[in-house]
Amino acid sequence: MKNTIPVAQIKENARGWTTLIQVVERGKILVSQRDTAISYRHFVFADSDGTKVSAVAYNNNIRASSTLLLPFKKYYVSGATLKKADDRYKKGPYPFTWTINNNTLIQPCEDEAADQLFCHIECQRFADLHRFVDMEDLQNIQGVVVHAFEVKQIGLDSVNRDIVLVNNE
Repeated sequence: MKNTIPVAQIKENARGWTTLIQVVERGKILVSQRDTAISYRHFVFADSDGTKVSAVAYNNNIRASSTLLLPFKKYYVSGATLKKADDRYKKGPYPFTWTINNNTLIQPCEDEAADQLFCHIECQRFADLHRFVDMEDLQNIQGVVVHAFEVKQIGLDSVNRDIVLVNNE
């Protein structure tokens, strides 16, 4: 076990910190509308106290973290750059967002403890999904996969797969 501190104790000028997080959300790779040469991916992490933090990786740092930072897996993270959170990306009371950069160290947690979520995930009802059609925000749903179609490669770093879900509503 490494010496870690909770996310809530990581402040703007903190140095030499390491924290244990779980990936709660891993967004798709997007391209900046202002500069098409810039691609980015958003993440939401949570620690064992339930504190959530939004993080983003840009350009080459996306590829470097693509085999890591998988949904619901746990990682030791240190060295991310902190900045005051824009309200659009803030995920609770923690006032900062993290930028994953060349100096960010990400190591898988090899703890054999049972995989449990560090936080509660709110799922939307299927009947309410129409309210989110014109929004960019991802929504969580719960269902059973009936069929998964073939994976389609979209560009160098992205794939797409259509999935048919059934729920109990």
